[in-house]
Amino acid sequence: MSKKLLVVVVLAALSVVVGCNMISSKKLSADEQQISDLESRVEAAKSKIASASHAAGMTGMDATADADAAMSDLERTETEIVALRERTHDAAVKSRCERLMDESRSARGARD
Repeated sequence: MSKKLLVVVVLAALSVVVGCNMISSKKLSADEQQISDLESRVEAAKSKIASASHAAGMTGMDATADADAAMSDLERTETEIVALRERTHDAAVKSRCERLMDESRSARGARD
């Protein structure tokens, strides 16, 4: 009996957590959702660059294709960041765009 009660309590807790996450994600504006997606993409590209660099250093393998693909991802993402920054009226989103551009350019080693 106590195991069944425990299972019911755990399932109820999970459904509350999932429900809250779904509700909170719907509260985000389209611009906030897009900047969150762009932040994830920049982080993923930075991780790919670091992995390629690490693989090249550890094994001596040529990982330039992986790094080049990540750089291309960053460039495409930067184009979307600029478009979002110009389109949005939300000051917080504009600020996040500026920070994200700095991160992306830093990862690419860009000077502009």
